[in-house]
Amino acid sequence: DLPPVWKEDIILRENGESIHWNIIFAEKIPKRVDLKIRLSAPKSRAVVTFATIGRGTMNTEMNITFLHDAAETYGRVIAKAALFDESRFVLKGMLHVTEQGKRADTHFLGKALLLSPAARGEIYPYLEIETNEVKASHGSSVGKLDERDMFYLGTRGIDPVKAEAILLGSFFRELGRFLPD
Repeated sequence: DLPPVWKEDIILRENGESIHWNIIFAEKIPKRVDLKIRLSAPKSRAVVTFATIGRGTMNTEMNITFLHDAAETYGRVIAKAALFDESRFVLKGMLHVTEQGKRADTHFLGKALLLSPAARGEIYPYLEIETNEVKASHGSSVGKLDERDMFYLGTRGIDPVKAEAILLGSFFRELGRFLPD
């Protein structure tokens, strides 16, 4: 079980060191997650994916920071949340490349899918770049299921509950490419 506030500060200190985390939050979700990964060694790599299912009155805030503090580092943060009922999800993602982070390659993607009128999602991507010669990008979206997709599946004889499940599977499918072989 995770505490109400889950905090991790991770430092990659060895040349070429890497971590790869796939985290799924469902039912028991911390109220706050603070994750900071410092890529302090050349060619260090970090990939973190989050899948969150929010139900009831779940209210969680995630603060994810990747600090690229060495040359040729690589970082990816991919976070997706499906929010039901009155759940609330706030995601803040900071990609910080220091002067030492030349040739860093970093990306943040956050998406929230609202599955009830009372669900709320907020995503805030931030970039702080202190050097040239970096590849840094971010993206975010908060939205509902596409009514055209639901309609299409309905015209194929698929009931709304099953159609929603199919579209949720499609929403989270992208995370599968980050799973280990």
